[in-house]
Order: sequence, then structure tokens, then C-alpha cells
Amino acid sequence: MITITLEDTLRAYFLLPQVGSQLTAGRLFVSATAAVGVLLDDPSTDLEVIRPNLAEWRSRDLGKAGPQ
Repeated sequence: MITITLEDTLRAYFLLPQVGSQLTAGRLFVSATAAVGVLLDDPSTDLEVIRPNLAEWRSRDLGKAGPQ
């Protein structure tokens, strides 16, 4: 699953056709952030800077979903 998600993320970034179903915007964002984490020099420090913005975005996204 992780390999497929990473491939789908990279395909979306490089505007290549998707093999399977297209990633949702939220899943694409989270998987792209994880992919970037693998490529950073110091992921724990660099991703710490991203964390507040990700939490705020996710909170807004959950609010739009409405009652489940």
C-alpha cells in the first residue's frame, strides 16, 4: 500500500497518468508530506515546522465534512 501511495503521489506531482484510482486532495497532501520527509536532511526538525500548518488544514478539512 505504501509503495502504491508513493507512486501515485509522484505521478500526481509529475503530471503522469494514474495507474489506479486517483488520490484525494487530502491523501495526496499527506503522502506528499511524507515523501518530502524521506528526502529532507533533518526530517524531525524540518517536519516540525510543517506540523502546525498541517494540523490547521486538517482541522478545517474535517469541519467541511459535516456530521458522519
